[in-house]
Amino acid sequence: IGTFTGTTAFAADSSDGSEENSKPTITLEDVPTEVPTEEEIDIGNFDSGDRMPIKATLDPKGTTHKMRIEVAITKGGSEEDDSEDDADGIQLLAKSDNQWYDIAQVGWGPKDGFTANDVTTTPTEVYLVASKPGTYSITVNLVDKDDNDNDAVLATTEASVTAAGPKITLSGIPTGFVPTEKAIENIDNFDSEGRTPIEASLDPKGTTHNMRIEVAITKDSSEEGDSDEDAEGIQLLAESDNKWYDIAKVGWGPENGFTAEDVAKEKTPTKVYLVASKPGTYSITVNLVDPDEDEDDAVLAHEEASVTAAQPVGDANSLKTACKDDNDAPSAIILTNDITTLKVPLEVKHLLKIDGDGHTLKFSGLEKIATKDSDKPKLDDGLIFKEGADGSTVQNLTVDAGLTGSKTWFGTYAIHAYKAGVVTLKDVTAKGGNAGILVNGSNVTLKGTIDVSGNGFGGIEVSQGEDVSEDSQLTIDKNAELKNSSESATNPTVWLVSIKGEDSADVFQGEITNAGKHFAVTNRVAKDDGTVQTQYFLTAGNAQLAPAEGWKGPAGEPGIIYAKDSQPFTFSFKESDVVKQKLLDAKKEVAPVLRLTIYLNGERGTGDTPENSYDNSVKIPLPAVSGSSVTDETIKTAIAKGLGNIANGQTQEKTNTIQLLEAAGVTFDENGTPTSVEEFRKNISYQDETWTVRLNTKKLLSDHISKIEFLVKPSLNLTADKTEENPFGTPVLQLGNNNYFKQDTYGLTQAYLYTIAKPVTVTTVSPLSSSVKMQWVKKGSAPNLPRTLTVNGKDVSGVTWTSSPTYDSAKTGTYTFTAALPEGYELNEGVTLPTITVTVYKPSDDDDDDDDKEENKPLNPVIPAPTPSGSFVSDTTRDFSVNGTYQFRITSKNGKEPTFVIGTPGVFEIQSVTRSGNDYFFKLRAIGAPGDKAGLYINNGQRLLVATVGSNPNYAKLDTGKQLPVKAGRTYQFRVTAAKKPTFVCGTGSAFRVAYAGSKGNDYFFKVTATGKAGDKAGFYVNGEKAPRTIGTIVA
Repeated sequence: IGTFTGTTAFAADSSDGSEENSKPTITLEDVPTEVPTEEEIDIGNFDSGDRMPIKATLDPKGTTHKMRIEVAITKGGSEEDDSEDDADGIQLLAKSDNQWYDIAQVGWGPKDGFTANDVTTTPTEVYLVASKPGTYSITVNLVDKDDNDNDAVLATTEASVTAAGPKITLSGIPTGFVPTEKAIENIDNFDSEGRTPIEASLDPKGTTHNMRIEVAITKDSSEEGDSDEDAEGIQLLAESDNKWYDIAKVGWGPENGFTAEDVAKEKTPTKVYLVASKPGTYSITVNLVDPDEDEDDAVLAHEEASVTAAQPVGDANSLKTACKDDNDAPSAIILTNDITTLKVPLEVKHLLKIDGDGHTLKFSGLEKIATKDSDKPKLDDGLIFKEGADGSTVQNLTVDAGLTGSKTWFGTYAIHAYKAGVVTLKDVTAKGGNAGILVNGSNVTLKGTIDVSGNGFGGIEVSQGEDVSEDSQLTIDKNAELKNSSESATNPTVWLVSIKGEDSADVFQGEITNAGKHFAVTNRVAKDDGTVQTQYFLTAGNAQLAPAEGWKGPAGEPGIIYAKDSQPFTFSFKESDVVKQKLLDAKKEVAPVLRLTIYLNGERGTGDTPENSYDNSVKIPLPAVSGSSVTDETIKTAIAKGLGNIANGQTQEKTNTIQLLEAAGVTFDENGTPTSVEEFRKNISYQDETWTVRLNTKKLLSDHISKIEFLVKPSLNLTADKTEENPFGTPVLQLGNNNYFKQDTYGLTQAYLYTIAKPVTVTTVSPLSSSVKMQWVKKGSAPNLPRTLTVNGKDVSGVTWTSSPTYDSAKTGTYTFTAALPEGYELNEGVTLPTITVTVYKPSDDDDDDDDKEENKPLNPVIPAPTPSGSFVSDTTRDFSVNGTYQFRITSKNGKEPTFVIGTPGVFEIQSVTRSGNDYFFKLRAIGAPGDKAGLYINNGQRLLVATVGSNPNYAKLDTGKQLPVKAGRTYQFRVTAAKKPTFVCGTGSAFRVAYAGSKGNDYFFKVTATGKAGDKAGFYVNGEKAPRTIGTIVA
């Protein structure tokens, strides 16, 4: 069939001589990445014309093998096509002896091969023709014909090409339900005015096929309807030459098709009007077919859309009728009004798709149904999907259960899926009930925005009723957004109910999918009825544990901790007088042993004994091993003994115990035997009547443990015998026996409650402005240190600064301040926090800013020498007064951004900095009192001018000085005098709580209560100023 051409052969004994460089090579040049589709070529009549060829070259490298070219073509795995027909979409046409061959089908060269001497030096031109859309991989192999029947591959090369077929685009498909109407009987009289069209566009991609549009419509098979009449519920009306056509029936275009040139003449998309006359969900497939392709009308391109046609409903009676399970019940409805007169539940027992179209269903009196004959089962929920409702959906709807006292438990839910099969909720608000949604023996999927705010006990319950055996499944779409503005420790967004099985293992009544993508933390809470709730919270701070039911002693303040590699927990304990007397009577000394009872993930019961209440707690004695003489083997033996005492059925308790000990530094082998306690020794210490336990809370969090509670309770063991309770063989004072309720007299019993949260990884920190990064401050004054930084694109308050050397406003010199973010943030690798350079300088004696001149420069600056004034030009050079704001234009003459420094803090602040070319615009804002003055400095040079506050409508005067000590728990009242009500905020909300206390004339009063602990500090800010007016400190 001809000879594949190539370059002149190298001699077999080339100077290189390596095996790799002596192998033949194949090269393909000018391979297109994308080509249009066209009609398959009749190769007997092929004309290459102005087509661009692929150039194929073979270098045999002097091989003595007989060779032949074979081609393999495969279509991309995601493309729809039969694999045996993959090569049919591509032709590779090459010419030999005035005859064209498709080498994709027949290869190249004689059947028994050719030799290196047959190879010519001119590249072979190969023309690629694509007749079917898709992405194709082309492999060209040079095979050895001397290798019997194996055809060993001597060389190979690969290429990829995409055949771009025509593309259909439909835009404006309705996202909500389409109200049904009467079918248009005489389409010639159709009036499109006021209707919104679907716009259909066709990009032929240069194809040479003749084309025609055909439409196929099918109805959802789960809905009732005669399949032969599926298309009759939808009309698709389009106009051509002043005549309307229903393209759902007749298609679009002439019977013999149209061409790409015909499409090019149409400048705008075709407008298609959808008319729905029967409720249901319809799949619309628009096919671009080749009418010349035998009788099969091969599909060149297609586009699919789905639309739900719904019966309009605007009143309570129509809604009740639509929900009834009878032959005339619609499969889809759309609300046209709010319906607020519902006094009994709505039961749906057939497949029903509801589009609220932004409207509300509101019930009233459901609590009366709940309390009437309370010993009899009843339906007292709002919208209830029952058996037979499989496949139902609700979207764009608010359901309000309307309870007058949602904090009183009636067992009433706004939406209830009861043995209903699959139900989908999208963009739904469920409120006004004890809970918003109940998933009960059903499979409920949440999509879009689901708001369960405004319910008395929580958002969504997943459980099984007494008569329910079907699984309860809640699936939260990964792109869904859950909202619950009512979320708190007693109002979780979701809870999953479980009970204890015969072996005390958890038996969950349902399952939640994708919970990890949506919730910050979970709680495990035991209830009085013997069930346990796994509670899910969107915000970690809302899930703080409270002391267990029946707790008699004081509880530590619940708090959020952020996961760390080593997190210290401290527990103070003093012996009571009773204990001291017992020890004196027994003439014994005791060695302290910490025997904490620890509960993970909020798992704790409400019974009277540890055997039936606390099977998931951790109960391991922890000696003060740091620096002690206790041997490693003794510690490992005690741990192994403690693990061995856990009943085999208590798998969760055993797992929790190992996880906790691993977090404390113990390593285990695959059998759960402790192998090393080296790190553990460092992490458990006792000194000055205080225990310190260090845990790797990052590891706990990675093990899905987000709650930890320590129960610290003393007990006394005066025997020196080694026992299960005293494995160390010394008289011990133990903290933490297992009796949660009964008090004893050996010391104070305490509970310490924590939620472990994942810190935010800081990937970006926005830079500070030049005027903040470099500051000149008068001797005796404070620098401007921002309390807020922009981290990962969001403002983070509570920023603190440390100075090196320690800042002393009375001492001139240069200080470097470094920022520190509040708890809960950790820096990603390579990310640094900003620094501020502050230079304290000595002002002139009269301190009126009128003649500072050279004295205003720092005495011993550690910053670069001042830049001469020749580096900038200012549009303002004389002293002046600022009324509100004033903008400077500073022109840089050296191409660098100028520094702009305000000499006296608290008088002005830089509100904004913008740039245009070499012009920098600094907007100055007055924050001081009228008459206050400040020197302005550019590029670390001498003072440019003195600015005076003229008028300042936002100025507010405080009756309190720079420093304010407040005792913990006490309240202080600020008086702020201003022309209008000022804003007054605390920079650290955990230290002080601010409350507005009213006004009198131009005096406004704000009360601040010290809610933090002694030593906490916070700044108080007025009218959004960047620097605090007063620093509050909590004192004991």
